[in-house]
Amino acid sequence: MPQFIVTHAPVLPQMLILGATFVVLIFPINTAYALLAGRLRAVIQNRRLLRTMNRTGGAMLIGAGILTASLKRS
Repeated sequence: MPQFIVTHAPVLPQMLILGATFVVLIFPINTAYALLAGRLRAVIQNRRLLRTMNRTGGAMLIGAGILTASLKRS
């Protein structure tokens, strides 16, 4: 939030407005994530799916590492 603060104006009201805006926006998003996770609990506990997700995620991380290592500095 500090990057959005105008330095020549009172800081406290700006921080309160930005903080309240953040809470109002993030609350429904986090609630939706929690509800979705509750509904997908049975799917998430499937061993075969977990193994596939772990392997896919691991392969993506390895790929990102290889890509990062292959980049040249300018």
